[in-house]
Amino acid sequence: MKKCFLCNKRIPKRFCLYYQNDICSLCCGEKRREEIICPKDCSYLKSAQTHLKEKLNIPFLNYEEDFNKNLRKQLINLKNTRLRDLKEEEILE
Repeated sequence: MKKCFLCNKRIPKRFCLYYQNDICSLCCGEKRREEIICPKDCSYLKSAQTHLKEKLNIPFLNYEEDFNKNLRKQLINLKNTRLRDLKEEEILE
């Protein structure tokens, strides 16, 4: 009988996109976003986030996602600034 790729104890019931292997639901839940770097399209991650929002009734759990979007925008803006055109003499000033 096949066992969980991570704990090697329980029967695996979930396919982990990160490890590309079968893991048990307990390992998935306990190690999610700590040891397992879940991709955004992971259905188990989405389900857990939805469940947490409903359980806590907090509509602002998207802070991390918003932060990442804003950071990405700022990095793109920074990349497009004059910094790339600076000459060595200007940098040393």
